[in-house]
Parts: sequence; C-alpha cells; structure tokens
Amino acid sequence: MSYIRQLRLLIPALVGLLPLAAEELACGNCHAKIVASYRMTGMGRSFTQARPDRVPVQDKPYFHAASGTYFSIERRGAHLVHRRSRDGEAEELRVDYVMGSGNHALTFLHRNAKGALIELPLGWYSEKGGYFAMNPGFDNVQPATRRKIDYDCMGCHNSAPRIPAGREEPVYSGALPEGIDCQRCHGSGARHVAAAKAGSGEETIRRTIVNPARLPLERRREVCLQCHLETTSARLPSMIRRFDRAPFSYVPGAPLGEYMLHFDHAPGTGQEEKFEIVSAAYRLRKSACYQKSAAMTCTSCHDPHAKTPATCGGCHPAKSLATKATHPPGADCAGCHMPKRRTEDAVQVVMTDHFIQRRPAVGDWLAERPERAGPEYRGQVVPYYPAGTMDPLYQAAAQVLHGANLAAGIARLEEELARRKPTQSEFYVTLGNAWQQTGRPEKAAEAFQTATELAPRQARAWRFLGIALQDAGKAAAAENALRRALAVDPRDAVAWYQLGLLDSRAGRLREATEKARNAIAFDPDLLDARNSLGANLAALGDRVGAEKAFREALGVDPYFGTAHGNLARLLAAKGDEAGALKHFARAVTLRPDFAPDRHEFALALVRANRFAEARAEVDAALRADASFVDARILSGGLWAREERLAEARTEYEEALRAKPDAGRAHLDLARVLIRLGDRPGTVHHLRLAAGSADAASAELARQALRNIGATP
Repeated sequence: MSYIRQLRLLIPALVGLLPLAAEELACGNCHAKIVASYRMTGMGRSFTQARPDRVPVQDKPYFHAASGTYFSIERRGAHLVHRRSRDGEAEELRVDYVMGSGNHALTFLHRNAKGALIELPLGWYSEKGGYFAMNPGFDNVQPATRRKIDYDCMGCHNSAPRIPAGREEPVYSGALPEGIDCQRCHGSGARHVAAAKAGSGEETIRRTIVNPARLPLERRREVCLQCHLETTSARLPSMIRRFDRAPFSYVPGAPLGEYMLHFDHAPGTGQEEKFEIVSAAYRLRKSACYQKSAAMTCTSCHDPHAKTPATCGGCHPAKSLATKATHPPGADCAGCHMPKRRTEDAVQVVMTDHFIQRRPAVGDWLAERPERAGPEYRGQVVPYYPAGTMDPLYQAAAQVLHGANLAAGIARLEEELARRKPTQSEFYVTLGNAWQQTGRPEKAAEAFQTATELAPRQARAWRFLGIALQDAGKAAAAENALRRALAVDPRDAVAWYQLGLLDSRAGRLREATEKARNAIAFDPDLLDARNSLGANLAALGDRVGAEKAFREALGVDPYFGTAHGNLARLLAAKGDEAGALKHFARAVTLRPDFAPDRHEFALALVRANRFAEARAEVDAALRADASFVDARILSGGLWAREERLAEARTEYEEALRAKPDAGRAHLDLARVLIRLGDRPGTVHHLRLAAGSADAASAELARQALRNIGATP
C-alpha cells in the first residue's frame, strides 16, 4: 500500500484521536459538526503530538549521499524516534511533535529540555505515493541537526502556545496546542462562551466573537493572509513583526499591518515568477481574477471549515464557458488555469499554483529540481503589504535585517533613526547587527549601546554590545557588557561562552573552562561552547578531558567540522594516526576552504607515507590561502622528495615573500640550494635561518654551517 494511501486511510481515525484544544472543546458544545469537519482540514492537522499512527511506515533507512548518513523514523513502543547513523555511530532523538498536515509533507520535531522545538533532518513527502527525504536546508554535506523552530514559524502552524516571559530565544512552556484552533480566525471565545452560558440574546452573543464573513473585505482577507502571505522563504526579509508586538498577538479583525509588515524583492531583479511553498496568497494576488474582483477572498473558493475542492463556477458558470468555441468542455478549471508545480524552496513538494492564468502555462512544472543554490539576493527590499505608504523606519530596517541591501540600507536606517529617535531598542539592535556584518564592530557597539540605554533589562542587547566590543579589541568594556547581560538573564548561555573567550584570550584558561561549562549547562546544544571547552582543556594539558569535550560536541552534531579538526589534532598528538586521519578527512569535507585543517591533514598523510594524497591536500590548502607559509614549506618538501628542486625552490621563496623571517623556510631552501650547487645561496639562507626566532631551525642551521665549513 502506498504511503499516501496509508495516511489517507489513517486520517479519519486520527481525527477522532486528536485531542481538542480547550477552546475547541467549548466551541464543540454548540458547533460540533463544524469542529469535527474542521479537524479534517489541513489547518486542523497542522501540528500534532507525534504518535506511531500519525506517521507512515518506513521500509528501510533513508541514505543521504551528500553526508554519507542514514536517517530513519522508528517506533519505540508508543513513541517515535529520529535515528541518525554513520560509520558505526548513531544518535536517537525522540520525536515529540509533527508539523504539517500530511497533504504535502510532515516535519518531525524534538522538544529539548529547555522547551525549544528542534526540526529534525528527515521529512516525509506525499508525492509519488509518499516517501522520506531530507527537509529543506538539510540536503547538504552538513545537515545540522539543531535547527530551532522560531515563533514566526509556529505562528502559522499552531494557535497560541505559552512562551516564558523574558526569554528571547524561541522556547515554549507547558503542553502545546495541536493545530490551528478556532481562535486564530475568530479570536478568543471566552466572552462568547460566557454570553452563551448566561443565555444572552442572539445579537449579544454574536457581537462577542469575530465572524470573518461580517468583516470589511480587507480585514476578512487578512484573516487568511496572517499565515498564507509569504513573498519568499529566502532571507530578505519577507516579513517583519512590528517591534512593539509580541508573538501570537494578532487579533482577527484588526488591521494586519499593525502586527506585521510584508516586503518583497525589487521589481526587475528576476524574482517576479518565484513559486514557493507558502506563496498561495502572493501568487493569487497577481491574478486578474483577484485584481478585478470587488469581493474575491480565499473563502471564495475554499471552505475554511471543511475539505472542499476549489470552485470557479461562482464567477464563471459552465453555461457561459460552453458558448465559447475556443474553450474545451470539462469541469477541471484548475488543471489548466492553476496547474500544479514543484516549489522552488521545498523541492520535494508539488502543489497548486494560485496564480490564475488565462492560458495554460508552458513548461515542465513538475520536473525534479535541486535545492535552490547560488548567492543570496543582494538588492533593494521593497514594501509589499499593506499597500500604500509604509513607515520609512521599517522600510529602512528591512534593507539590513538579513543583509540584502547593507551598503545603502545602513545609511538609510541611520538617517531615519536620527530623524525619528524611536524608543524601541530593536531598531538600534538591527543597525548594530548590520554594522557587525560589514566588519565595523566599533560602529556596531555605538548602536548596541543606545539599545541598552533604551532597554537596560534586555539581555540580548547587552550581549550584542559585549561581542561587538570584544571584536573591537576592548576587552574590559566587553566583559562589563557581558556581565550586565548575565545580571539580566543568568541563563544566557552565549554570554557565558563569550566571557569564556575573553578569559581564554587573556590566558585565564581555568576560568575560561568554567565559563564554557556554564554555557553548556544552560544550552547543551551550543556547539561553540563545547569546542571552546575542549580547546581550553587541551591547552591545560588535559587531553582526556579535551577529547571527551570534542566527542560530545560531535555527539550533538556529527557535522561540526571545527570539532572534527580539533579532535584530529588531539589524536595526532597522542599518536593515534588512524583516528587523526579519519577526523581530518571529515573536517576537510565539512570545511573545504579552511586551510589549517587541509595542511595538518597533509602532514598526517605524510606520516602515513601517503604522499600523493598529501600533495592534493596541501594544494587545496594553498588554494584556500595562498599566503599560508607552513603549507608552502610542506609543499616545497614534497617537491624536494620527488627531486623536483626548481618547484621546491619556488615554494620556499613564496613562503619567504609572505614571511621573510621564517627560519624553517630559510633552512629548507638552503638544503635545496646545496643540491642545486649554489653554495653562496646556501650559506646566505643558513645564516638567516641561524638568526631566526625558530630555535629548532636555528640550531640545525648552525650545525649545517659548521658541516660545510662556513661561519654561523
């Protein structure tokens, strides 16, 4: 039986098992039929607890070739686990929730001890009868396993989950509501239920609830647009929730623009025809049907309370179409005018294009395609919704929020801030982050300082200030700012980690170690803190503890290239060449342009007498960093081993151009020159090596000078 048929057969039974939210239980007392029908819709099934009967059976693990990893969703009694295995090592995380209705896809989520929801790499797709494959953004050599579900994402798959006060990261309190419930479209029903229980008159009861059908046209449309209007899923930004609005605070019937503002790519930049998984309303708004209609909304075709097919007959009766000689008979309007297409951002998904076209689109819209790749958009970000004049301050913030239009955007945002002097700290945080992206930490610190003055109880602003000051070389001021962040929120793991970096750079390794441990205690998924702990322990001589820290980091994320490289160095130092080679190979796969890993991998390969492979790695190191002196010296040594002395000489001379006092390069160049018969050159470079700060090379050079009868 196909996966999609399995799921469709499960849905009726599943709906009866889904726990209703308290709001829906109250609604069901009077509207039982509507509630039961609604729970069958995609919105009603958009977010549920994970249960074995919710997920189709997986015949065998999915092999992800790019990362060389097997992934599977497996049953463990009444629970599901997401299993990841590679090279004999495996990790299992419990699947706590499932996001998505299954009409197109299912995404599996793990809830960690802090209450954050973690998107897991493996997903399920309904196309071709149903199959498992990687979720968008995970189909690469480094499918990171700790991607958190933020509030804006949950805002369109859930109702109003409880979130803890004072926490800036996306964490959730208590049990989570399942699906989109009645209140997302009708507002809170507490007064409505109370009025009904009190036996109030019908008109009084009616006024205590939002009925979208009675709203003005634009407000009615916005009830759907709050979730279904996304101009793009790429980093633009497509939407900014106003800085003075809390997550999940939109109230149906209120102007959507008072809660969030939508933005788009600038016209003429080749983005006009983008088709993405949440682009239904965006595409519909391009249609003549929509633009010329005085009353068209999403509910003109879709009943929000039931699974009903779209209909065009309300505006285009079959009789009128039959009189047109050029129009073929048939009732499948959407098949031609709203064809199914493969989405650009979730390439495993095929769905209806809501851009209603007069003539059928030409092209193979179902053809398989790779994940969207290439450089991110760089250009102007333009207002999209609401139509009309949009606040220039938010327009300026949109230019820099995700770095699309930094150069022009920073100046524009600074100008608006100087003119308006807003009291919301987030505008200054946005400016500070933009300056950080352009490598100007001193300017970033100025913006973050203003943010802390406006919001002294915001740990995030103090933390950003501390990081900027640290990058600007102002260690004492950075430490003060980070301690202010911890005074506001002692659980701020990143602040602990950054304080540890300050200690490490100042040589206070034991203090740095303790701060890294604190960071890990408050956020076990903070990989940089685990790596820092390992590096500090290694510097203190605790190789056992360091190795444990690096291995634990890889237990959290086996695609963490930095930890692979550091573990490889540690293993090489204790003589475990096989282990070192294994982890260096992983490191250079995950960080192909990081020259130090390439160089040290090459050294390990030389020790293993694998010279051809060493040559490939040292060449890769030099492609990544042509001025890498140690890699030049190693390259010269490999050429000299092959008696290609001219090439060796060139490499050593390149090394000395980059670092004229490199004692090892002078020494090795002298060794090549003596073989070439150049005694004056040999003596010259031996003397330079003998006078260098490299003690080992200096001693060898003095000995060589004595051996050839020259004075040091």
